[in-house]
Amino acid sequence: MGQLRYVPGVPQRREIVILTDEQVNHYKRHIIIPEIGEEGQKRLLNTKTIVYCENAESLRPLAYYLAAVGTGRIYCCLEDRRGADSLFCEVVDLNNDTSIGHLSEIYITADYRIILGNINFFKKTAGKLLREKFVPTIVSINSQWKGTLKTFDNQEVFNSFIDLINEEDSISDGGSSAFLANALSSTLCAIEGVKLCLNIGNIQKNMLFYDLFNMEFTTTDSNVNLLEKLRDTNSDIKQKLSKAKVLIVGTGGLGSPAAYGLAISGIGTLGLLDLDKVEMSNLNRQILHSFSRIGIPKVKSAQFILKKIIPKINIK
Repeated sequence: MGQLRYVPGVPQRREIVILTDEQVNHYKRHIIIPEIGEEGQKRLLNTKTIVYCENAESLRPLAYYLAAVGTGRIYCCLEDRRGADSLFCEVVDLNNDTSIGHLSEIYITADYRIILGNINFFKKTAGKLLREKFVPTIVSINSQWKGTLKTFDNQEVFNSFIDLINEEDSISDGGSSAFLANALSSTLCAIEGVKLCLNIGNIQKNMLFYDLFNMEFTTTDSNVNLLEKLRDTNSDIKQKLSKAKVLIVGTGGLGSPAAYGLAISGIGTLGLLDLDKVEMSNLNRQILHSFSRIGIPKVKSAQFILKKIIPKINIK
């Protein structure tokens, strides 16, 4: 601490050492981004966030990405805690700088919070949110193939949104698992969290709506009738997916979320092709890998975690 050195990839720029050498190697792809740097990464490592999700499976991709970017403490409020302890072990293995656990009854001062789930879950959670001290809040409401995302930095606007949602009828969502919509929302929520913590970029103050089945993405400053769009009209195609075979070339920053999304969507056979081995610098974005699997082929690392999540999937 207190020594000066160059940040990798940023010539002639001198910084006070605030991360260990191991952390610099781990987060070097963040550090070379001028808006983040070592100071910003250190701030992320000191961040506390509260996450509201239905269960461990809906939490999984969000927890992976929050840990990957270096979120310091993740407090989880789950409607169903089954499988959570196993997930928490996976998250710490992905990033041992991150601590994760259940939200206790003791009051936690968080930097921001995330609510991720279907509309019925959000309505059940709304009362609890109104009783808590307001902090910037990221909300993502999903159905099977559709989702929304909005970030609130104003309590009155957030309270008005809750009132609007409570006026909506509950909708059938085909179960708690939101498949690809949940996976995409998790990534976006983590990005919004970074922007809030570091005060960079523009947070998503207008409602983002997306329909992955039809690849439609729209933004609106009005919430009226938007949630009606969350009703899925597509027939269940999971049986067709179970017969499908997909080859993914590369299991890194793009291949990892692609493989994860396809696996949880019900793809029957997944082919993985990659000649690289897991390195520490992969772990800030390649969510299928972890500290305990550094040095082994990426395809074996990806196979291990995907089979753990979806035991019946066939991986070649």
